[in-house]
Amino acid sequence: AGLDAMRKKGNRILAVRHGESAFNVLREQHPLEEERYLPYMYLPDCDITATGVQQSREAGLKLEQDHGLNYGNFVLVVSPLRRAIQTALNILQGSSNLQADCNAHKGTTPPTLQAQTEATMMIHPAATEVMVDSCDIGTAASELKAEYSNENVDFSRLPHEYWWPHHRSPEETWKLMSHKDPHQRVVETPEMSEARKKELCQFLRKLYANQMQQNQPKTIVVVCHSELIWYLTSIVRNGERFGTWTQNCEIVDITDFVLQENK
Repeated sequence: AGLDAMRKKGNRILAVRHGESAFNVLREQHPLEEERYLPYMYLPDCDITATGVQQSREAGLKLEQDHGLNYGNFVLVVSPLRRAIQTALNILQGSSNLQADCNAHKGTTPPTLQAQTEATMMIHPAATEVMVDSCDIGTAASELKAEYSNENVDFSRLPHEYWWPHHRSPEETWKLMSHKDPHQRVVETPEMSEARKKELCQFLRKLYANQMQQNQPKTIVVVCHSELIWYLTSIVRNGERFGTWTQNCEIVDITDFVLQENK
């Protein structure tokens, strides 16, 4: 009943795919499936490109104008992969209201991130991408914490140093992923992806419900990835699963998908 009441109040959960990454560009240059695990395709946890930065800032403006994102009225849940973290930081720079705040506080953390605990960027491992490419191999938790130590980013939900599926080092993960025998390759299975989707939805539902208890409704913005968004939005018809594929920085309302307990 509480979740239904929140839904009626117009509270939304939005998913945003990350901005264009260096691996997106590499994959466009080498699109053949047989190239996927060749040595030159090893580009773990890469950055977003200049185009990705621009896309992210445009998404911030769109979130403000079309979805009411404004100072203090949103929560960020972000994948631990760099391309998602960088997208989230640039989304905050994209909104005209947020940009004005940043200009007024040059040299400090943007006030939108330090205003209150709920505005902290919450990094959640369940929001990472389905691990099928080298770019889906993450960076060790300790390195991420050091890299973003000047930002108000909460890494406390990362349970392992190697937090991605199978919990092995980047080098060892790639070695297993790129095995010459396709039947020997270690990637994320559909069962693992489905379980992770359910874990993320459970976390988002709890966050959503807590806002009602505190009487502080906020838009939840999940900055993540195309394969994960496909899982989050998928439904099964006649034994076949259908989901929504997204472009870089496309915004999708996933409220109803997340709030369905027995999806």
